[in-house]
Amino acid sequence: MFRRGELSGVAVLGTPQHKNTIPNVFGPAHAKDCLLLQRFALEDVLEFNAESYFLARVRTFLKVEGYGGILTMSDETPKTDVLGNVTFPGHIGTIFKSDNAIYLGRCAKSDEYLFADGSVLSNRSFS
Repeated sequence: MFRRGELSGVAVLGTPQHKNTIPNVFGPAHAKDCLLLQRFALEDVLEFNAESYFLARVRTFLKVEGYGGILTMSDETPKTDVLGNVTFPGHIGTIFKSDNAIYLGRCAKSDEYLFADGSVLSNRSFS
């Protein structure tokens, strides 16, 4: 997303690590026309509703390109450093709820490696 000619937001979409992720959510017929939203980031200085606006533009673009669905995941678990300071508050995908997304529940548990400074190495990154 650009604002006044400057990059102010990025959406990264791709295929999931496991080939059955999309078919398990959208059905086998949609294995090729749905994507996983892997990263969604905007500058904090943007106006109210910038996330919703950008997500709507992404959905419109994908529809024009022939895609029918977006799968996304959120992590509501806060992360702390060794002193107990919150380094990541967690999130529950509020912008996706406001975009009429359907919450399907939690995905399978996976291990994460939490370091003393609060940074995380996920199983996916590790593999």
